[in-house]
Amino acid sequence: MNEPFAEDFDLDRLVRVKAARFGFDLFTVPRFVKHYAGQAYEEMTALLVRQNASGICAFLDVGAHHGFYSVLVGLRNPHCRILAFEPVPGNLEILRRNLAIHGLAAETVPCAAADRDGPMPFQVSQASDRSGFIANPTAPILRTVAVQAVRLDQYVDRLVPGPVLVKIDVEGGETSVLQGMSGLFAQIEDLRIVLEFNPHCLEANGVSPQSLLAQLGDLGYVAFAMHEEERQYEKVDLGRDWHSFLGDRRHVNLFCQRKERSLSLCFFSPSSALGGGSERSLLELTGNLVSEHGSLCSVVVPRRGSLAEALEERGVPALPLEVGPWCSSAPLPAETAFESMHRSYYRLRFFLPELERLSPDLFLTDTAAVPWGAVAALLLDRPHVWMIRELGDLDPGPFYPLGRLVDTIREASNHLVVGSEALRSALFPGMDPSQCSVAYPAHIDLPALEGTRPAVSRLPDSTKLFIADPIPPGNGLEDALGAAAELIRLGYRLELCLAGGENEGDAAELKALGEREGLTPFIHDIGPASDARAFLQQADIGLSCSPSPGLGRAVIEALLLGKPVVCSDTGGAAELIADGVSGLVYSPGDREQLVEKLRFFLDHPERIRQFGDRARQDLFSKLSRHADDQVIAQIGLALVGQPNPYSSHLLRLMLDWEHGESEAQYREQIEGLTQRARRAETLAAARERELKDIRRTRAWRIAQFCWKVRARLFPGGSARKEGRN
Repeated sequence: MNEPFAEDFDLDRLVRVKAARFGFDLFTVPRFVKHYAGQAYEEMTALLVRQNASGICAFLDVGAHHGFYSVLVGLRNPHCRILAFEPVPGNLEILRRNLAIHGLAAETVPCAAADRDGPMPFQVSQASDRSGFIANPTAPILRTVAVQAVRLDQYVDRLVPGPVLVKIDVEGGETSVLQGMSGLFAQIEDLRIVLEFNPHCLEANGVSPQSLLAQLGDLGYVAFAMHEEERQYEKVDLGRDWHSFLGDRRHVNLFCQRKERSLSLCFFSPSSALGGGSERSLLELTGNLVSEHGSLCSVVVPRRGSLAEALEERGVPALPLEVGPWCSSAPLPAETAFESMHRSYYRLRFFLPELERLSPDLFLTDTAAVPWGAVAALLLDRPHVWMIRELGDLDPGPFYPLGRLVDTIREASNHLVVGSEALRSALFPGMDPSQCSVAYPAHIDLPALEGTRPAVSRLPDSTKLFIADPIPPGNGLEDALGAAAELIRLGYRLELCLAGGENEGDAAELKALGEREGLTPFIHDIGPASDARAFLQQADIGLSCSPSPGLGRAVIEALLLGKPVVCSDTGGAAELIADGVSGLVYSPGDREQLVEKLRFFLDHPERIRQFGDRARQDLFSKLSRHADDQVIAQIGLALVGQPNPYSSHLLRLMLDWEHGESEAQYREQIEGLTQRARRAETLAAARERELKDIRRTRAWRIAQFCWKVRARLFPGGSARKEGRN
């Protein structure tokens, strides 16, 4: 036996290692220690498989080897039915030991999957991971044995209804395995496949690598190449030469999903930190799209940070791109904002080849604060969905008045998704519901309730109010603090906890407001929302006084934890509770009414638990009707292949960002555009002409194209501008 593989089948030389990144123990041979413990094994594929494991009912591990993937899936989803196929006796023994040390009840099948049933000659390689009907030619043959071949169709009846994931790694025999799965393809609607694409092994088995890609296409599948080192994926054009995605790699794993279910989504997030509720909701949304729907997601973030790390743990690549907001909760100086947009626009343009390689079916912008998902979708002519969780609390900055900003968001989107019915009514009244959907974060990862938690209360026997509205003051906090001060004056023992005080100016204003109400000893400002969970678990009542139609995540968390909520009747929280049954509502600004609502619970503490229990029961049915992952998946599948709406509003902004005019010039030009906007027929005709140019022009020639558009919109341009043409 060759020296590099001398110990591959010596069971006396097994080593127990801890799998890097994934943290579970695994028996393996010395040659594989560096693969499992020295680095994260097939990192991108493994992260994606682990996230898929949360949503599948069965996992077929074909060519299981030592059982890395079977253990990975079994630990993530103990209820998943696992069938591990491994015909090589030495590998099979190690596989069974690895399942045993974790107490996993997976079924091991000592057979080789193929397109027929019965004994077949099988080449056992000196390298334990390279055996096959025709062994991997990169290692010598140890011996040829007769093994039992089986079609995977034999196991259809053992699988419970639901999504199934099949992992195929059989050293060039993949086409044969797929041919033995006709029953699985016919009976399982959500059948996902992870398949090794190794041209060298395929050719050794007499199979053209291109024919395997064609076979996947004929089966109605879409494939994505997993690039392990980059921790990214690339959509595979099954009709193109395979060298285009393989590059200088020897092999690559393909994640395959049925065409009618396949969805590749690219989100744009304004944040890199996993602090606020919107970031945690995006994390859960993308994770559930992967696990429950077999979708592939990526997220563009301003830079690497805690959000990027958490996304990648869920098999969602994070793509850093330093771009700035066009509006925020604090006013943006005009010159600063315009220069930021100019730089951000050019950074996005240079990033376009990366997005084009990803080739998402749909771009989604997860905030009103940045336009870059819409811009990327326009440049690459892909459909775009704008997800609005806020807007009324944002300063629109120097680009558009708030109303015009809303119009731009509407015009630049194939579909809108808003965080509450109240938000839809406030921002898009009269809009057809088929174009504007409501979605709630229905799969919230609640704070862990087990274990000892430090007490956060400062006052024994006090009633603890969790204020679910974010700082700054002005967001309903005056109502909350004023009512609390009045109740304390009436002799009630209260404590208040506020989360989200990350801005020093906001914190100082809150402190001054608390001092003015005499509440300093009774207030906890515990900083970022992520730090609020310990208090939320121990709180008695949730309080949401914001008049904004948005729906804060903290409100949903409070209800899910069985805390009754008192909220304003204009906010999104009001649509999740039944007034007088699972919570109470009041009119914003009416502090006397708010005091009476809180006294109801303070005078009848037994009602706190009764209302909280009812709130939790009612909430599940309300959230499930508008679950965000279900809404996005449904919208996304309907929009695949649709053209971008080509927003004229957004295009005009892009023209200015393209050429970097000063803010004064921008103001002057927008004035002219506003006058032209009244001439609807002329603008409509101009837009139709420009749509033809847009469709003919590739993204990397956008500068020339934009100048043509500008010349038509501004026919009396200066000599300097004409020279630039």
